[in-house]
Amino acid sequence: MARTSLKDADSIACKIRLLSREITACSARLLEPIDLTPSQSDFLYHLTHGQTSPSQIARMMGIDASNLSRMIRQFEQRGLIKRKADEDNRTRIALHPTAAGRALATDSDPHAELIRDTIKEALSDTETRSLLRSIRKLGEALRGLDAEDLSRPVRRR
Repeated sequence: MARTSLKDADSIACKIRLLSREITACSARLLEPIDLTPSQSDFLYHLTHGQTSPSQIARMMGIDASNLSRMIRQFEQRGLIKRKADEDNRTRIALHPTAAGRALATDSDPHAELIRDTIKEALSDTETRSLLRSIRKLGEALRGLDAEDLSRPVRRR
């Protein structure tokens, strides 16, 4: 198997950021007609697929509590969700989509499916499995990095 050149390896993080921006921009274009942002679409997806805990949804989306709180308020004002006491723990709240929220989530499904299908068409099954393994590996390697790591020597393979 050919090794990645150092020049290519140095640009991987930049290419991943650019791809992420392209996916977000594409999602935004597709969702614009139904007045949803990609983050709002993700939020509705998680909410209509069994997640009711705000903290779990925030973790799954990779956003902080203040951004999620703002989104929750916007969705409540639009009549798309309701807050209720969590049935398992009355000290917590659970979020539930209204009929209008479920309908909007259904309207956003084709947009996500188009992106997913486009990616599936561009990559073979083997390439998809390899990419997912690589993404998982990179995530694990980067997850714990912080400023203290700047002083340790970089280990090359």
